[in-house]
Amino acid sequence: MNSQELLKRYAVGERDFSDDSTIFGDDDLVGVDLSGANLSGINFDVADMSRINLSGANLSRASLSEICLEEANLSGANLRHAYLFQSDMPSTNLSSADLAGACLSCVTAAGVNLHNANLRGADLLSIGLGGADLRGADLSSATLEGANLTNANLTGAILDGTNIDKVTFKNTIMPDGSIRNNNV
Repeated sequence: MNSQELLKRYAVGERDFSDDSTIFGDDDLVGVDLSGANLSGINFDVADMSRINLSGANLSRASLSEICLEEANLSGANLRHAYLFQSDMPSTNLSSADLAGACLSCVTAAGVNLHNANLRGADLLSIGLGGADLRGADLSSATLEGANLTNANLTGAILDGTNIDKVTFKNTIMPDGSIRNNNV
């Protein structure tokens, strides 16, 4: 199944695509609405998904590596154990999304909204989170080693057991509201 068939099936009311071993490499899904769809385990590698609406979608165990999710809406989406290695996610809305155990290594996510997101145990190795909204996010046991948190807001975030080795803090608002301006 290609992206056009997926969109056609979605348009007639189908929402469960979890049993399809779909591969969408190099497909264009810019600005489409797949909100609420069950895309668990699907492969969207190397797709352009800028401005896509995946709010409330189930993308658990999905492969989303090297894709463009610029200005996408994934609010409330289930991305548990999803693989987003080297994806481009500037200004993406992931508020209240469940990213527990997800791999977001080497992701570019400047200005991303992760307000109240669940990132427990997530791999955020070398992620670029400049200007990110991480207020109230649960980063317990996550790996943030080598991450850039310049101008990020972590007010109320949970960092219990989080690996913050070699993290860049510059004008970063920490969970207690203090400003941090040093590398660890």
